[in-house]
Amino acid sequence: MKLHNLLPPYGEKHKVKRLGRGNSSGSGNYSGRGMKGQGSRKGRVNYLGFEGGQMPLYRRLPKRGFTPLNKERYQEVNLCSLNSLKDEKEITPEILRKKGLIKKVDEKIKILGKGTLELTLVVKAHKFSRRAKEEIVKKGGKAIEIVSYKSKLKVNKEEVERNKVTVKESLAEKEQKTKEKTKEVKTAKVTKGKEKTEIKPKIIKKKKSLKSKDKAKTKGKKKDK
Repeated sequence: MKLHNLLPPYGEKHKVKRLGRGNSSGSGNYSGRGMKGQGSRKGRVNYLGFEGGQMPLYRRLPKRGFTPLNKERYQEVNLCSLNSLKDEKEITPEILRKKGLIKKVDEKIKILGKGTLELTLVVKAHKFSRRAKEEIVKKGGKAIEIVSYKSKLKVNKEEVERNKVTVKESLAEKEQKTKEKTKEVKTAKVTKGKEKTEIKPKIIKKKKSLKSKDKAKTKGKKKDK
């Protein structure tokens, strides 16, 4: 057995139908696209719900409500259905799955308050209604909420954001303190400089007027005579 001896399985390969090669070829002239029009053109619209340019049905029907992308879905279990678990004291998702009260262990479970509880149980679920929680506690049991991986991530994210906020606040406080300190230092320097450079009042001597000088000169001349 060599590479050039290998053959594909029967029906794997077949001849491509050649279009537009005369009427005798079986798909000549219009090449199997019929006559003129939208279907005969290249790049024709061919999606689901297309109605030949008419307003399609999915656009004609009214739209109401809103479906969230990340909707939380719970497997619901009523209180009255827990009365069948007489042999169990601690109820977990695994036990509920064994008894056929839920379908999947991985999905979230919610305990609802329909009916009355006759047993004292420790129930572990992802969520409890207010009445269900009150009834379980009244009978002397416990309602323990299971923390899922996603909720843990959310809590961790919230903690990180809180820490970021506290760090920012502490940094802002530090900056304010440093600014206040620098202002105090500057004011202290300015006050010291003012104390040193106190301007002493200058004693201004009165200059003799020109008339008095002229009089003195004339007096001296008269004496010489």
